[in-house]
Amino acid sequence: LALHQFHEKRAEFLYTQIAQAVLSMTFIGIFLLLDWDWRGVILGRMIGMSIASLISLRFLGYGPTVFFKMPQRSFYRNIARFGLIYWPSGMVIMAMGMIDKVVAAHYIGVEASALYGVAALFASAFWVVNQSFILAWTPWLFRRLKNISDSGLRDVVSVSGAYFLAASVAGGIIYLLSIWVAPYLLGESFHKAIPLVGYIMIAIVLQGFFFHNMKFLHYEKSIFVMSTVSALALCLNLGLSILWAPESGVRGIMIATAVSFGVTFFLTGVIIAFRFARMRYQAA
Repeated sequence: LALHQFHEKRAEFLYTQIAQAVLSMTFIGIFLLLDWDWRGVILGRMIGMSIASLISLRFLGYGPTVFFKMPQRSFYRNIARFGLIYWPSGMVIMAMGMIDKVVAAHYIGVEASALYGVAALFASAFWVVNQSFILAWTPWLFRRLKNISDSGLRDVVSVSGAYFLAASVAGGIIYLLSIWVAPYLLGESFHKAIPLVGYIMIAIVLQGFFFHNMKFLHYEKSIFVMSTVSALALCLNLGLSILWAPESGVRGIMIATAVSFGVTFFLTGVIIAFRFARMRYQAA
C-alpha cells in the first residue's frame, strides 16, 4: 500500500484494499463452514492478505525474478540504519494495544483483558475506517505544500480542520450506535464492557488526530521527531496504565491510552504550527 502511494497509483491502492477484504472474508467464511473455528479466521486472514500482496506487486510491475536480484551491501546498511531510527513510529499502533492488554491481564486479571478486547471491538470499526482514510488522503493533502503559498497552506489547514471535526462527529455517532446495539449482541457476561466503549472511542479519535500529524512529519521526512514522539506515547501509556489500572481498572487503562495520544497530538500540533509559520514567512 505504501508503494502504491509512493508511485501515486490511487486506483491500485483502492483495488488492493478491496481485494484483501473480499479474499479474507471469502476464505474465513469457507474455513468457518468447515468448522475450523478461530484457526480458520486467522488462516483465512493470512491467505487473503498474502494473495492481495501478490496482486498488488503485479499492479506495481514487479515479477518473481525481482526478488532474486541481490542489492549492493550498502543497501542493507542504509535500510538497517533507517529502520533503527524509524521502528518506534512503525510499532506504535500495535504496541499501544498490546501494552493495554498486558497491563490489564497482569494488574487486574485475564478477565479484564478480555473485557478490554470486547469494549475495543465496537470502536475498532471506526478505527479501520479512520486509519484507511488517513492512509488514502493525507499524501494528496500534504502534496499541496509543494506550492508554498497562502492558498496551499490555507487548503491544508481547512481540510485538516474539517477532518478533525468530521472524525469527532463520526466517532460520537458510532459510539451512540454501539451502546444501542451492544446489549443485543453481547451476552450478560460482557455487559460491563458497554460503558467502556466511550473511553476507547475517545482514544481512537485522538489516535487518528495523532496519525494525521505524523503524516505531515513523514512528508517533511522528520523521522527522528516521529520516532521520538511515538516513543513518548508508548512510555506515557505504559506508565499511566500501570499507575491507574489498580485503582480504576480497565477504565483507567483506556484513559491512559487517550491521554497518551492526546498529549502527543498536542505536541506534534505545536511542532507543525511552528513549521507552518516558517512556511508562511518563506512564502511572504
